[in-house]
Order: sequence, then structure tokens, then C-alpha cells
Amino acid sequence: MLWRLKSLVWMLTLSLLLIGCGRQQSQRVAPPSPVDDLKTALQQVVQTGEVGSSAMLIKEKIEALKATDAAKADALAQDVAELEKLDGKPQQAKAKAQEMLNKLGS
Repeated sequence: MLWRLKSLVWMLTLSLLLIGCGRQQSQRVAPPSPVDDLKTALQQVVQTGEVGSSAMLIKEKIEALKATDAAKADALAQDVAELEKLDGKPQQAKAKAQEMLNKLGS
């Protein structure tokens, strides 16, 4: 009786080893483009009117944009400096952020 139990355990173990968990395929996921991230950050300002820490993120994304579109990035860099000065002025900040979104083509 004991040998049957051992045989059964070995057969189950062997079958699990042979079947395995299956082969998992990895997929490469492209990171979001700087333009997409920049649009998201600007849309946040358009919705809330609050500049705050979004300005730092916007600056980072503009720097990343310089690799692909330096002219647009330079124009937006000037705009973000103006946007920072509008912190505490929600309506003006919203308008400036929308203007920047328009320059990005959204």
C-alpha cells in the first residue's frame, strides 16, 4: 500500500514537472513619449489651475522633448517659465497651459 502511495506521488510530481507552468512570453512595452507625458501634465494644470509641482514635471518633459524637436522644446521652455509665475492665479495658469497644449498640437 505504501509503495502505491509513493508511486502516485512520484507520478504526480513527474507530470507536474513535465507540464510545468508553461512558457511565459515577455512583451516589450514602449514608454510613453515625452509629448504624451507633457500633454498629460499640462491638461492637469488646465483642469485645476494649479501649477505647483507640475512645473517641475513639465520642465523635465520639455528637456526630453529637446531630443526630438528642439525648436518646439525651446518655445515651450519659455512658456513654462511664464506658467510658473502664474502659480496662484488659476484662470491665467489654465489659459497659459492651454496655449502650451495648442503648441503641442492637441
